[in-house]
Amino acid sequence: MARFILDVANISEDTCNAVMNAIMGEVPIVAKGISTLHCIDKTNSNQFYDDPNRNKLSQSQIDSYNLQLKQDGYPVYS
Repeated sequence: MARFILDVANISEDTCNAVMNAIMGEVPIVAKGISTLHCIDKTNSNQFYDDPNRNKLSQSQIDSYNLQLKQDGYPVYS
């Protein structure tokens, strides 16, 4: 499975929802249920840097992702 990370700076919750809706509506593979899409952080925390050693997901971002998966009915493994 491929995994992608999309960073969008300084957006509101409405804009976050609009970005997710645009992707869900424009990408047929998402609509067919082959993949999932989750916004794991609406802040600018842990944005991506030129130094790859600093490009890490925070524990709160991982926890947010796991919580959303659980809410969607997917099993979450530690």
